[in-house]
Amino acid sequence: MIKVIIVDDEPKAQDSLESLLQLKFKDKYKIISKCSSVDEAIVAINHQVPDLLFLDIQMPGKNGFSLMDHFPILPFEVIFVTAFKDYSYEAIKAHAFDYLLKPIDLGELEEAMLRFERNKEERNLNHKLDTIQANMEQLDIITFNSERGLDFVKINDIIYCESDNNYCTIFQENGKTIKVSKTLKNIHEKLPQHIFHRVHDKYVVNIKKIDSYDRRDNYLFLKNGEKISISIRKKSKFLDAING
Repeated sequence: MIKVIIVDDEPKAQDSLESLLQLKFKDKYKIISKCSSVDEAIVAINHQVPDLLFLDIQMPGKNGFSLMDHFPILPFEVIFVTAFKDYSYEAIKAHAFDYLLKPIDLGELEEAMLRFERNKEERNLNHKLDTIQANMEQLDIITFNSERGLDFVKINDIIYCESDNNYCTIFQENGKTIKVSKTLKNIHEKLPQHIFHRVHDKYVVNIKKIDSYDRRDNYLFLKNGEKISISIRKKSKFLDAING
């Protein structure tokens, strides 16, 4: 359930909004508090942080904007509910999620709720993806957007990457390859620089997957049986890296 707090100094306005929410959204939204002042709302918010705040602007004492100023980082979204059109610019500056005029139109309320739900879903998805990415980094796993979709690859399984203009092919220890619509530079930046080295305009190599180096012909022999060349320009830097 999405937790809601209504802040309005007019009891009738509180009850009207509550009735509209219960009429259309009672299965999704739970009103956890109704407050008549900014100070009362701050106490309620600190006690039980809402997901969504319906906030009147003009109230005796402190106005709605002072409540937002009290929370430098808002842990909830705010929809202003007011009888005055003149505050729309201030609402935008205050980073309000939406702005509804009294008396509240049910259609406009439904549109605002739909936008809020979509926004919440996107934020939840982004949070989950960030968590997955953080977990994968701990497990030394990297993701690539390939022709098939999203590929999850263990960094240690990558032998080398080969450039083909604006595409790259990732060669893995299990024999599989992944074609990615990224430049070799983009791919190299995602990989641990102390392990993966640019040895040629076409190649980035995992130095742990090198079997031997032919100094005379400037070839690297890899653990999968392949050999790739080292460019003269990059030879010195590469040798410095592998020699520590």
